[in-house]
Amino acid sequence: MVERLGNALSKYDVVVVPGFLGITNDGRYASLGRGGSDYTASLLASYLGASRLTFYTDSGGILSGDPRIISDPVLLREVGYDEAYTASLLGAKKFHPRTFEPLLGSKVLTIITDPWREDGTYVINNCVPTPKLIALNEVRGMFRVSVVGCRISQVSHLRVRRIR
Repeated sequence: MVERLGNALSKYDVVVVPGFLGITNDGRYASLGRGGSDYTASLLASYLGASRLTFYTDSGGILSGDPRIISDPVLLREVGYDEAYTASLLGAKKFHPRTFEPLLGSKVLTIITDPWREDGTYVINNCVPTPKLIALNEVRGMFRVSVVGCRISQVSHLRVRRIR
């Protein structure tokens, strides 16, 4: 795959790669699921040794919690790849669960922002001590609260009544 991309990049100024779909080992087309385009972009950035990868999102970056559930979440300026990867595996819905996996240990600087901002969240390969990222999701009337920090994760299950 890297060789095919290298050949295409040497011939053309722009190479368009579809993100949401892939091909199985036996040649069938398959959907990568929600966030599959982000996962494709991180795979390409890793394979090509890109220096920078930018994801555009409506939230302008990674927030400390889901704004539909937590009032006044904070925009995190930096998170580590380990933290972003763990949060996505624990249910943070912003990214495909494997989006950050190809970038673990890489030199790719990832920026999550929106097209109208100068800033956003930088995802780096260092552990960022604070603030902690909170993933909160509801499963069959229970809320799963996951607190993610430097190489730690803590999961609690709470039964709460939704207040509107």
